[in-house]
Amino acid sequence: MEIGGAIGYQQKIMLMLALQIRRTMPLAAIWGLLFLPQVGAQKSPVQENELTTVGGVTPEAVLKRLGARLEHGVSAAQLSNYARHFTGIDRDADGRHSKAEYIENGNYLTPQARRGIFSAADNDLDGFVTKAEYILNRIITDEAKAIVQAMDDDRDGLVQRLEFVKHAKAKLSDEKLSGAVFAALDTDGNGALRVPEYLRVWGQWARTGRKSPAQRLNKVSGDPGAAKEQPGRTRPGGARGREGGGPPPGRPGGGFRPFSANSDPVRLNQAGLKIGSPLPEVTIVDAEGKKFETASLKGSYSVLVFGCLT
Repeated sequence: MEIGGAIGYQQKIMLMLALQIRRTMPLAAIWGLLFLPQVGAQKSPVQENELTTVGGVTPEAVLKRLGARLEHGVSAAQLSNYARHFTGIDRDADGRHSKAEYIENGNYLTPQARRGIFSAADNDLDGFVTKAEYILNRIITDEAKAIVQAMDDDRDGLVQRLEFVKHAKAKLSDEKLSGAVFAALDTDGNGALRVPEYLRVWGQWARTGRKSPAQRLNKVSGDPGAAKEQPGRTRPGGARGREGGGPPPGRPGGGFRPFSANSDPVRLNQAGLKIGSPLPEVTIVDAEGKKFETASLKGSYSVLVFGCLT
């Protein structure tokens, strides 16, 4: 029997062996074996290029040109603030967030949103989020939102393709590249970027091929745990924080003051809001990244659950 055509040498050998075992194996199964991918096969340069670049530029270079500084652009005060947030969620004080602590017992956003944030932060995929992993994820996401949402000219909570390309081409010096970057971030292909959508891709770009979160933060802060908390002040039970526990007092003078002078959050009753107080007319963002005015809720009964997007 002559074997030729497009079948390669190794497949010829496999076919000749298969003909000898035809009685014990269906012909369809034998034919399928002939076209199994070779174990040692290498990807073509084109495939490698598509996997490692966006419009011919590495993701690392794209982020840098868009203005991302990642861990090199965060202040010591910001690191300390992230560390305090981490400690507040780490209820068993074991130095890491479990899925139960973060996802199941979280009290902001939705379980689905918390699960997505947890997965993004879990750099080594061990099912836990360490302080360094948590802080690096906050750095990446907060900076990404600051850069991308600044392109939202009509302030509708979505960044349209025209908006993105208009702003990005000034930084990337290339309109075609700006379009390619937008397409990579627009994972659902609907022509608009939502916060959770582009954060997934941006987060991958900010981590791929780089050192571990602890190594990265240690390099900029000198502390593998990323930002030590201030000594000498402890909450009841030993957790570090403000004397007597709880948030700092609000600014004097009354009124709606959600943050103190040092940018720490304060409780609503300390900020001037009490039960029965009118809801301030402000712009807020929902879990999908869409903005709306609290004034639109007048005349209806509504329950608002506030939380942090990261």
